[in-house]
Amino acid sequence: MVGAVLLLSAPHIANAAPAAIRLKGSEILFEVALLWSRAYQVSVANNSGVSVEVQGGGSGNGIAALINGHVEVASTSRPMKSREISLTNRRLHRSPVGYIVGWDALSVIVHPDNPLTGISLAQLEEIFGKEGRQIHWSDLGVEAPGCEGGRVRPVTRKNTAGEFVFFRRSLFENKRHMRRDLRYFKTPEEVVSSVANDPCAIGYAGMAHATSRVKRLCLDPWRGEQFAARESETGAALQDTNARAATRKADADRCISPTADNLRRQTYPLVRPLYMYMLSDPEPAVSEFIAWARGPEGQSILERYGLIPIGHGGAPIPANGAERSANDD
Repeated sequence: MVGAVLLLSAPHIANAAPAAIRLKGSEILFEVALLWSRAYQVSVANNSGVSVEVQGGGSGNGIAALINGHVEVASTSRPMKSREISLTNRRLHRSPVGYIVGWDALSVIVHPDNPLTGISLAQLEEIFGKEGRQIHWSDLGVEAPGCEGGRVRPVTRKNTAGEFVFFRRSLFENKRHMRRDLRYFKTPEEVVSSVANDPCAIGYAGMAHATSRVKRLCLDPWRGEQFAARESETGAALQDTNARAATRKADADRCISPTADNLRRQTYPLVRPLYMYMLSDPEPAVSEFIAWARGPEGQSILERYGLIPIGHGGAPIPANGAERSANDD
């Protein structure tokens, strides 16, 4: 639901204009933000004359809106980049202040009829990477029913989405780019729909969007040789089935599923924090809303939606927050 808006207006309070909290950004947090705004209206805002507006559009659009002074809060699935922080300081003479509001994980997804159960990070690098060769499902030790030609067809979010940025950095660590023949989609719902309807497809989506329409794969963090069944120089596939079976067994032993427990322990390779950013010296209503979202009631709503709560602690992200993963590209 990109661009949908919910406006919750508090009852009229004489001689007091309601404070509008405008929130825009991450599609992953969009539905949660709607639930937050409704609950906040009931539990807090009715007595304070606060209205809450929620828009999606993606992390990059939310950050741009904050930089341009169009919103009070940007919700994002990635930390702000150093150039975005500098631009905010120059334009508004105020600094962005970020808070982690929850945790999510990217699930690697395939068509529900695909027999594959797990995949390694090395294999994902080859499938999605710019210099990677064309991969067939047989290279992964399976045949994908209904996939004509057997070629793996990778799909992704658009390159301004927080999911895209996180997925690329997790695989390539800024040393490699995504391949050019990927199929790009604007929303996570479109990615899931594409994979659900294409037996050849592989993609990724946040936990809340990776529904029963698709199959989630466990992830092997191994980054060594991509495929046990590499083709020889003559093009003939390796036929040592015992060795291939042993390799797949070892992979299965290392494979980590995107369960809530693995997310909390952060043993799953594609766990990521979710953020809300405001400007320094905010209106009290803005900081109070973010504090509420990070508190017991807000975190309970987030957990019921399928995301992982933050636990205890209320410190903001440092000014150079997560620079290692947020460096400009």
